[in-house]
Amino acid sequence: MDPSPNSRNKALESLTVEMEQAQLEDSEERELKTLDRYQYNPLSTSDSIRVFQFHETRSQLECTIREIKLSDGGYTALSYEWGSHETPFRMIVRDHDGIALGYVPLTINLRSALADLRDTQGLESGQYWIDQITIDQSDNLEKGHQVKLMKDVYRNAFQVITYLGPHAQDMEGEAGALKLLSRIDTHFRPNYKYINSQSIEETYRYNLSELPVKDPPDNTFGNDPSWPALLSIVFGAWLRRLWMVQENILCSNTTMLRGRQELDWFSVAAIPILFYLELLPREVLNLELKNLRLTYDPGADCGPLSLTWDARHSHIYEKGESANFCSLAENLAFYDNLDCADPRDRIFAVLGVSKSASVLGIEPNYKIPVHQLYTQVSKRILIQDQDLYLLEVVGSQEVRSHSPLPTWAFAGTAHCMMDLFDFQPHPQKHSNIRFEDNDKIMVCKGLIVRQLRIVSEPVDWITFDLTRKDWIRFYIQIFELFSFVVKDAAKSGNSVTALVFAIIADPAWTSTILDATFYTWCFYRYLIVHLHAKAPDLVERQKPVCDEIQDATALLHRLLGDDDRVVHAPPWSPLTSEENQVGSELWSRILVEGRSIGITESDDICNVTGRAQQGDVLALLAGGELAYILRPFGDKYQYIGSAYHHEFVNGAAYRDMSPEEVDQEIQIV
Repeated sequence: MDPSPNSRNKALESLTVEMEQAQLEDSEERELKTLDRYQYNPLSTSDSIRVFQFHETRSQLECTIREIKLSDGGYTALSYEWGSHETPFRMIVRDHDGIALGYVPLTINLRSALADLRDTQGLESGQYWIDQITIDQSDNLEKGHQVKLMKDVYRNAFQVITYLGPHAQDMEGEAGALKLLSRIDTHFRPNYKYINSQSIEETYRYNLSELPVKDPPDNTFGNDPSWPALLSIVFGAWLRRLWMVQENILCSNTTMLRGRQELDWFSVAAIPILFYLELLPREVLNLELKNLRLTYDPGADCGPLSLTWDARHSHIYEKGESANFCSLAENLAFYDNLDCADPRDRIFAVLGVSKSASVLGIEPNYKIPVHQLYTQVSKRILIQDQDLYLLEVVGSQEVRSHSPLPTWAFAGTAHCMMDLFDFQPHPQKHSNIRFEDNDKIMVCKGLIVRQLRIVSEPVDWITFDLTRKDWIRFYIQIFELFSFVVKDAAKSGNSVTALVFAIIADPAWTSTILDATFYTWCFYRYLIVHLHAKAPDLVERQKPVCDEIQDATALLHRLLGDDDRVVHAPPWSPLTSEENQVGSELWSRILVEGRSIGITESDDICNVTGRAQQGDVLALLAGGELAYILRPFGDKYQYIGSAYHHEFVNGAAYRDMSPEEVDQEIQIV
């Protein structure tokens, strides 16, 4: 049968459209080949920025760029991942008469974002600020000046959009993922206000029972086939980008874009937090992240996200401009595990959300060498704050080998050990720091109180996705730490019970311990019972672990004396209810990851940085909330890290004397 006239007409129309589209694309391609890279005109005033508007095109991206006053606002700013710095795509820049002025090179990720922004229905702002396009990336001077304005760029924006990438090729899977996201959001949204009322860690540890919704929607929730697709949307680069912090904090009107689908910011950001709180099934997260080859550590990564959550929450629920900003030193610590391409952005990316930035007088400058920037900023923080919080930050971070930096300076590296609680061993709150020898030497006042006689091997810094083998190793490391102290105490005749205070390292909690002997025994028993549960053959039969446990148990029985509660039975025998209660409470509070136990020449026990070694000294420094490990270096010292010593809590070392009488100048290089 011959096609009907209507069918022939429709086919002809379709073919005509395809031919016109092909001709248009050929024309655009020829035009692009004739264009040079767009040349930016210098901005006319110090408070000017550029914005652009899309041209209505089907395939080729085209725009017009213009200059506006920053205070004019009315634009949408994009928060996105640069990804690879290769720029295989281009966007044509035209003037207001449609004449092509040149092209702007585009990364793959930005090309996807621009296409989705252009084609998304319902976006209210017709003009956009995006760094790759509106800042002349070839001009470091302009880049530095625009970075200085970044705080106001995002604060004055009509809207900020966080781009989560293009939609998946599997449209059915994508739709299922977004449906699951909506289901989770609807079910758990009553919790959001309560989760924000305290830090995420405090909510998890103490007040989880107070959340309105604690149970999943139904018993089949964890088996939903859309989990992999949802996790691939949520656990993207936006969680790891350092610039994401201020981009998502400063504007009250912030949303997310996945492909051409707008998503509520809280609905997406809640997913990692709900997994951390174990309100979403952890087993799903463990399995699917490995299958998708994604990395996420809720313990480490929820910290930065929770601070961003607080600020967003302030905008929405409290109608505040923003959360109370932290100091620059605090932000360097809070966000040290997030990613940035340029190491100078460790500082520049958080200036806009640091309350002390303007006082410190730090100007973004991408020409300054990194080590010079870090040294200058560290000096300014220490002089301005006149306390030693920055040393706590530096002491918890990975050490760069062959670094030109002083040991007291911020190094731009990530946390590699647990932070200690403040215990105020020095009575003076101000440090009166000064610098000598062209800022190579930091001079402060303090007292050297101990020298380390012996130091245990450090405990590993553990991650979220530990395997059974990893957990066994972690338990064995804690046991080896315990055995290290027990053996030394048996030789020296000293008490082993100070170990409890050292591993907890929290003066507010350890002050409640009334029976250190029994607490020491409960911790040991809890440790061995759980190691036995993980690896019974290792504990009962395999040398040398089996012999080591038997020897440590015998020594502990002797050291703890005749206490009826110290049972003379295999150490992995079932726990009594009291042993389990005390042991589990102690275990939940240990601060040993990345750290060691040190025994001083006075035979007392302290919690020290994992970088400490025999011969290092323990110092109490004015303006410091912790004790500090220093390494003799000629007549000066190198800074190594932090320490906790229970005998020096709340200035106990100065009880019968004043700092003015005994403190000396200590030079740290």
